[in-house]
Amino acid sequence: MPLTLREILSPRRIVTIVEQARDVRRTMMPAFASRVLDDDTASESDLTAKFLPSVVAADVVADGAKARARSGDPVKVESFRAPNLKTGLSIDQERIQLLSRLTATGLPGDLRAFDAYLVKVTDDLLAGVACRRAALVMAMLMDESSYSAFGVQWAGMTWGMPADQKVTLAGSRRWLAGNEATALPLTDLMALRRAGRRRGLVLDRVTMSETALLFMVSTSEVRNAAQLRFPNTLNAGLSLEGTFSTESLAGMVGQLLGLTVEVEDAMFSTEGENGARTDTNRYLPENKVLLTSTAYDGSRQAYDFANGEVTESRLASLGAQIIGAGEMPAGMRGPVSYWTMPPDMNPPSLTAWAVQRGFPRKHLEAASACLTIS
Repeated sequence: MPLTLREILSPRRIVTIVEQARDVRRTMMPAFASRVLDDDTASESDLTAKFLPSVVAADVVADGAKARARSGDPVKVESFRAPNLKTGLSIDQERIQLLSRLTATGLPGDLRAFDAYLVKVTDDLLAGVACRRAALVMAMLMDESSYSAFGVQWAGMTWGMPADQKVTLAGSRRWLAGNEATALPLTDLMALRRAGRRRGLVLDRVTMSETALLFMVSTSEVRNAAQLRFPNTLNAGLSLEGTFSTESLAGMVGQLLGLTVEVEDAMFSTEGENGARTDTNRYLPENKVLLTSTAYDGSRQAYDFANGEVTESRLASLGAQIIGAGEMPAGMRGPVSYWTMPPDMNPPSLTAWAVQRGFPRKHLEAASACLTIS
């Protein structure tokens, strides 16, 4: 018996098919995309607030004595309203004709063909939401975000990083070609690390582009330090950047600094309002170097992503134009994928969507440090 359009494009069926094929495709993501967790308990007010550090040593209380209870966690309310991370794709006439055949004849070959297309479209849209989430997470860690498109705009947004942990190099100290003799990358990074230590934080990982790493190992400071640290391995005339792999250089610099060195060059694509596509957007700009603490990986103590209820799930319960809307419970949190169709089919159209509503929050303002190197 042929499937109905509602059955073919129901949210429950989409989830099942896409999850079964999820491991087939991969999207280039920065490592931090999985380190910063969603907070699925965030309420509407939480989306625009950050919880300030609230871990306080317990009092010592004798048996039978009365212990005290602290007041609630301090909260700083932000004026920014959480946005929707949303992307969609209009389905062409050829695919609509295929759906028409499916609902009329139910041929197995047609269903398999459309399911393959459904998986690709849905996975791409969900990956697009994940890309934007990852970009916002990286912006939060660097304490710098700007955006302007489709009626949403903000500029110079920060998350309160201390000034001595957000440093911009100038003049001959910049990590630029021609400054190999005067740039002091080891000194720069150790200064940021010590700024964190003064606040009781151990920033034990540095993340940078390959370009930044290659410049580091070309400087006199790094070469001289490497000569002392590895006297039986390196010679004075050896070109480190031309001889060793990126992974080996990262390990060498890590030993000099006493840090884990991570090379991050992942990129994502965007499409402007005029349809122009850019495929070289970097999650971590080449001129930024990031220091973080591995202690906060997978923890919500320092930062998280406030994952709110998607508005679409509430509209679905009110009879919105979502195919299979009854299967999308009110209060559902993203990322969510669904399809819409105008009731009058004027013009005939189908649109696939993916959405997540939320924004990254930084509860510990000094949990990362950022160096602008050029």
